[in-house]
Amino acid sequence: MFLEHLTVEDKSEIVERLERGIFLRDFSGRLCYEIHDMDSDGYLPTRKVVAKQFGLFPLGITINTPDEAFRTYIKGFKRIGIEWDWASGFIVVAKNTRAEPLIREIGHYLESTI
Repeated sequence: MFLEHLTVEDKSEIVERLERGIFLRDFSGRLCYEIHDMDSDGYLPTRKVVAKQFGLFPLGITINTPDEAFRTYIKGFKRIGIEWDWASGFIVVAKNTRAEPLIREIGHYLESTI
């Protein structure tokens, strides 16, 4: 199969390892928090809890496929993605630099609640 021969260099940089997840910078330099071992069944309930807890408003469309799911949210001028994919698990990502403190808050919140 084609994907078996595809080699991708991981250019992400781990910022901090926590007990449940990790903070990292993705290929684009955006701050993320990932919980690698969360399966797709955990994505929607966790996304809803995070959105409610942090007063996030949905922006645009939701994408849900068997391999990935993502939704963009805003809070003031902060823009984040709450995502899931088969390779990374559950992810919250800062879509602008103003959202980086919010990503840290969400990550620490998830560490203490999940």
